[in-house]
Amino acid sequence: MYRSAKYFAGLVGAAILFTACEGSTGPEDGGDGSASLVVTAASPASGNGTLAGITVSSDTVTINGVLHTAVRLLGNVGAVEHSMSVYFASATGTIYSGNHTWGANVDGAPPAVDGTVACFTGGTPCNTAAINVNRTAKTITLTNLAMPAAFPATAASTINGTISW
Repeated sequence: MYRSAKYFAGLVGAAILFTACEGSTGPEDGGDGSASLVVTAASPASGNGTLAGITVSSDTVTINGVLHTAVRLLGNVGAVEHSMSVYFASATGTIYSGNHTWGANVDGAPPAVDGTVACFTGGTPCNTAAINVNRTAKTITLTNLAMPAAFPATAASTINGTISW
């Protein structure tokens, strides 16, 4: 049961983001982006810290007939891996979804996840005041971004920083 719950948690973010997807064009930039992110107020606390070893990639997907840009990053705080995604309408910058997952092996099969927080259109919407997308500069600025818990029910994190893709 415990392993199944962890596996489910790792899939939550992917399910939220891909449920309405109709297709993807594949990676746009081959992971050439960068980021500077700090996670605070994480529960479980293993998510707290400044991310290092960050890789950023992006691609496009069609969601409900609208072209969206998907910006994804992987990084770590010590031995704790972090994965974050932000999806937004490519033409307008309107936020569709976001998620943050951390744990010992977030990409494993099955993943070892400590916490997942997520927001999305059609569910609990993202706080768009905390996510600023600049499509021209290709940056996303996160200011005190806190998303609702996905797994466990007590999961929490606050993210500050900038992602460039």
